[in-house]
Amino acid sequence: MYSRFRPNLPVRVQDKNFIIGDVHGDYVSLTKLLNKVGVYKTDNGWVNEQGFKIIFLGDLNDPRFSNEEVNRKEMSSWKVMCIAKELWESGDAEILHSNHHENLIRAWRGQRDKLNYGLEYTMEELNGLDHNEVDKMINFLDSLPYFHSFVSGGRSFTCVHASYVSGMSQFSPAESNKSNAIYGFKNPDGSRREWWRDEEYLQS
Repeated sequence: MYSRFRPNLPVRVQDKNFIIGDVHGDYVSLTKLLNKVGVYKTDNGWVNEQGFKIIFLGDLNDPRFSNEEVNRKEMSSWKVMCIAKELWESGDAEILHSNHHENLIRAWRGQRDKLNYGLEYTMEELNGLDHNEVDKMINFLDSLPYFHSFVSGGRSFTCVHASYVSGMSQFSPAESNKSNAIYGFKNPDGSRREWWRDEEYLQS
């Protein structure tokens, strides 16, 4: 989509960064976490008391229910995506593309039939909303960068959902780099490497 034609963003100095991993539709926990660091919404918009740059690493959607009777009241992919987008619009956040975003984009556009790993709950929720508004959100997700770089304390940092390849394009990476960014590196047999369980990899 239009994201393919966007140039890489310049690397900026950011002294206060608050990095948030996979939210997976947990609207209540996200709200509590943001409030804890002085980020909250008022009638006049969002307040960011400490001036954080909030970096969402992706996977905003697709809740995982351990107890549906309790968690369904606390989970909303739509609310989480709206919070992140509003913070992005106010200049307080960056949001990265991820595998669950990609799955949702494809499912909403009729390019994915398999609904699993929480995607079934997200699709159920979004199908009950104004489809024009959902289309706008899907297009927004499709415009997100695959990584975010910044300088803090004289050191350079790059955030990515899974694995970063030096020199890759921020908005239109080659397919192999795109796969690495949102899924992670693969094993020699082509299966997905569970890098989040690999202590040696995480420490490298």
